[in-house]
Amino acid sequence: MSSARLSQFQTQFREFLYRGHHEEVLAGQVRSVGCTSANDRLDVYRNAYFIRLEAALAHDFPVTEKILGKKNFARCAGDYALASPSSAPSLREFGHQFADWLHVEKSVMLGDLAAIEWAALNVFDGPDANAADPHRLQVFTPEDWPSLQIRLMPTLTLLALGSNADRVWLAKGEHVELDASPVHNIALWRGERYRPMLAEVDSDNYAVISVIAREPELAVASERLAEEFDSATVPQRIAATLHRALAHGWIASIEKDKSLADDPRY
Repeated sequence: MSSARLSQFQTQFREFLYRGHHEEVLAGQVRSVGCTSANDRLDVYRNAYFIRLEAALAHDFPVTEKILGKKNFARCAGDYALASPSSAPSLREFGHQFADWLHVEKSVMLGDLAAIEWAALNVFDGPDANAADPHRLQVFTPEDWPSLQIRLMPTLTLLALGSNADRVWLAKGEHVELDASPVHNIALWRGERYRPMLAEVDSDNYAVISVIAREPELAVASERLAEEFDSATVPQRIAATLHRALAHGWIASIEKDKSLADDPRY
């Protein structure tokens, strides 16, 4: 088989796995074995492929599977695999859109639960970093604050939930029914021995940390927060959030940026 024909065969076979396309074309290129026809052999391979994808999702989203039930979860996994085919050799990232897909195709509640499970997975095997000393802020004077750069822990994740999915996840899907609830915010982060930790955060914590995640320079972050809150209250909101973040180990580093320290605007 020439390289061009091999490439075409591989493309058609991939589309067969993902969409069921080209089955008759491929059947003409695959041998029958005994009583097993070429179509049956292709179906065995395709079914095995989807079963493997379903198993990968079940591994990554065990509480979501428990809430849905194995049969319903298997259907969701198959529909998701058709909508978002695996595009990498490793299945580690296969579920990265599953929460969003559930949110749109099934319910906000299921999407919330899957989002927590995906965040917990990233907390467990995400990048390593050492948390800053809880007393780190004490080495800086008030004049230093505008020149500070804050780096959050790489696995810290904030989520806004419209359900009690956090309670369901903490209970591992036992004795707590998934239900809608007033919108509230949570944080997930890595605790001791890589254990995912979860806590509810108030609107100030959520706003400040979300901005710092995008704008590590405290002066810039303050400007962004002043667009949302009364500017006179921004320093207090930031200080309270930073103290809580340091206590929980959400911050990797706080350092002075000398270039900002020399900036006359600050």
